[in-house]
Amino acid sequence: AAASARAPHVIVVGAGPAGLSAALALAEKGVLVTLVESAGQVGGKAKGWTEDVAGVPVDVENGVHHVDAGYVHLQDLVERYALGDALRPGRTERLAVCTDGQRVPVPSIKKVARERLAGLGVAWSSARRAARDLAALPPLMVRQRYGGQAGTGLPSTPLSAYAESLSRLRFWAAPADVDAATLADAERTAQLPLTWIAGNPQALLWEPLASAFRSQRGKLRLRHRVEGLIVEDGRAVGVTLGEPLRSWVVAPPSGRGWEPLEAEEPLFVRVGPTGIEAIHGRCTHAGCSVGLDESGFACPCHGGQYDAEGRNVAGPPPAPLERARVEPEGGAIRVSLGGTLEELRGDAVVLAVDARSFGRIAGAVLPEAAGLRTTTHVVARFWFDRDVPLGLPDAEVVEGTRYVTAAVFVHRLQDAAGKWSDATGGCVLEVRAGRPLPPAMTNRAVLDLLETDIRVVYPELLEANVVKRTLARGDDFTWFQPGWQASAAPVVTGLPGLYAAGDHVRADLTGQLLERAVATGRLAASAVLESLGAEPLPPV
Repeated sequence: AAASARAPHVIVVGAGPAGLSAALALAEKGVLVTLVESAGQVGGKAKGWTEDVAGVPVDVENGVHHVDAGYVHLQDLVERYALGDALRPGRTERLAVCTDGQRVPVPSIKKVARERLAGLGVAWSSARRAARDLAALPPLMVRQRYGGQAGTGLPSTPLSAYAESLSRLRFWAAPADVDAATLADAERTAQLPLTWIAGNPQALLWEPLASAFRSQRGKLRLRHRVEGLIVEDGRAVGVTLGEPLRSWVVAPPSGRGWEPLEAEEPLFVRVGPTGIEAIHGRCTHAGCSVGLDESGFACPCHGGQYDAEGRNVAGPPPAPLERARVEPEGGAIRVSLGGTLEELRGDAVVLAVDARSFGRIAGAVLPEAAGLRTTTHVVARFWFDRDVPLGLPDAEVVEGTRYVTAAVFVHRLQDAAGKWSDATGGCVLEVRAGRPLPPAMTNRAVLDLLETDIRVVYPELLEANVVKRTLARGDDFTWFQPGWQASAAPVVTGLPGLYAAGDHVRADLTGQLLERAVATGRLAASAVLESLGAEPLPPV
């Protein structure tokens, strides 16, 4: 337990849904919490941001978020902070599955599912019985029975008729590449009706929650990268912030234009007015690697733009690109980063970061964490200059296209997009590309491919003009590959003082993704409180 002479201090690393959940639960109990985030904003993989369409700010995110009836921990968090207006009930009759242009409303999919299963030699009665058996299993038994197998090994249930589509929609991978226990849990908890986040999640959820955290003596440190854990006497007692000194000896640049370096980090050098200059090409928004474009630098993931001096000029980046240090070394130059480290100590550490960062930070003390993997995600938004008929569904799973696997008419579900549509007569369409894209494609080429798919799925938009299009792509979503649980840490890890939260954490819970992140954040906070001699949190 913490010394009685002072309030306990807990460090939470990662200000996504899991970290915010843990930090708020602890702060509510009077614990001093420092919440550390490497990006320039809170929200993690569920963050949102704004971009510009003809002088009008519009919302962008890594995919419109729906909340099903099983997301009890997320709904509890929203209700505790009176953010219920952020969630909007969806209309089940406005959802569909589109296969080769033929749409089946979600309430009517039973007939199609029956026909598909019959074609696979599965009787409808046995499929329904398998679904009931699966629903009756507690989470631990689901993991014990199916964990480690490929998703294709699950018994056939009615939803098996749509297994490929649902797997790519939720997990960005085919059923053969998803753990059977994870896929089974998703099937068990796929409940209607859905609710939708009614706008930019940044403004509606994450920033209000961050403000609530700060109002409870919480300290939020953005743009601070955690390099590693501080372990003393076999216990986690803090984290190291910053980056170790790294340097590269390279040939000097040949001209005044920026030239990329061959290095592990995105670095660019040029001959400037007063000597050789170097820029570190890590976007200040979310840490993505930027590239050169005609006006300076551009983030390929979230639309950030920087001018030729590295100043942030458009999109979500909150600050300019960092300059690297340059020193002469013989006939070459030495380009250096980092070298300034800070120790942050506390009574416990909650590691609530993505799977890759978890392995990087905790891999030395939890070797199994090195087995965690991530997968790619591709989400595009298109602003068209005309709307589509109301008879088309608000959202649908898409089958039979080359790349697009889901589509959502955002202007029907989110307030800001709806206002833009009302003012212009246009529509806002978001699509997810859950099928593999050709390698090494530029953003423009990817958007061209997706636009082609859109005009096939929606011939109503064949003559429409694109006012703006954005692409959010990355490789930091958790890949729940068969057997991923063997690499996953439990909430209470094997290292005293270290707790884990996130969608990749091993916990026998009902629910996946955003719900699992929020739930494990609360579980981690409860375990920390108990370790400090306080009462654990009651279950939700």
